[in-house]
Amino acid sequence: MLPRPRGLRCSLPIRRNSHSEGVHARCLDWSTRMGLIPDATALKKINKIQVDDIAARTYPTASQEYLQLLADMLTWFFVSDDQYDERKLGASPQKLGKIFSNFVRILETGNARLAISPLGRALLDIRDRLAHHTSADWMSQFTDNMALYFRGCLQESQNRQSMVTPEFDEYCQIRRASVGTYPCFDLFEPAMTHSCTRALVREPALGALRDLATDVVAWINDIVSFQKESSFSDPHNMISVLMHDCGISQDEASAKTVEFINAQLDSFVDVDGKTRLTLGPSGGEYIDGLENWIRGVYD
Repeated sequence: MLPRPRGLRCSLPIRRNSHSEGVHARCLDWSTRMGLIPDATALKKINKIQVDDIAARTYPTASQEYLQLLADMLTWFFVSDDQYDERKLGASPQKLGKIFSNFVRILETGNARLAISPLGRALLDIRDRLAHHTSADWMSQFTDNMALYFRGCLQESQNRQSMVTPEFDEYCQIRRASVGTYPCFDLFEPAMTHSCTRALVREPALGALRDLATDVVAWINDIVSFQKESSFSDPHNMISVLMHDCGISQDEASAKTVEFINAQLDSFVDVDGKTRLTLGPSGGEYIDGLENWIRGVYD
């Protein structure tokens, strides 16, 4: 467990799934079958993720079967991020654009002939398994949010190639896409006990809560990953952006980032309290799903 940034606070409830035993081992088996662990280095990285704990904290109401699917999906995100963000390919937007278009087509069509890479085959496997738990409308929404995630990653790649550090407002929009929370939020819907209609998901208040939750998750991640990202001069980090934009020190930018996170979390709690009164049990359970993601990343 990484140390919690100083000054960061969270009063949201702690929830944890009781079906996490064996999830990590099954993730390793699935990753091996999908070709996501080509060598000892890759195995070491996946072992460090503790995806069973992350999945249990962020999806506490999922069944045993669905929790495993979610853990595999989170593993896919981590492996994808490792390959397309931190390596040389992450600075090649031309190649990334083709790869991401292929991934979107896999999600749109389920065509096995498009799954030409280990990550493509793994994504197809996840799509096929998700189809047993979801509707066509849900899959369309999930695909749209995955496409948004890919566009965010592609924009970051273009900035790296051009050696551009985005300004604060631009960075916030890019980061909301590239952190990948919106498809991750979609994934808790099939585990809800109350009906989760498209009309509910489109409620403006829930959209505002998704954005606030995304900011909190993204900026906590920025604090944790700053040293790694700054080591290869990746400018897509709140601390780096504040240092560049405001001409302040790393310590000052870190403290300011914590301040921003706490402010967004306060706004989340405020909107949360008002929204539960109007959207009923389904809306309340949906908000619980957002809370679980914030609390899971915080912990």
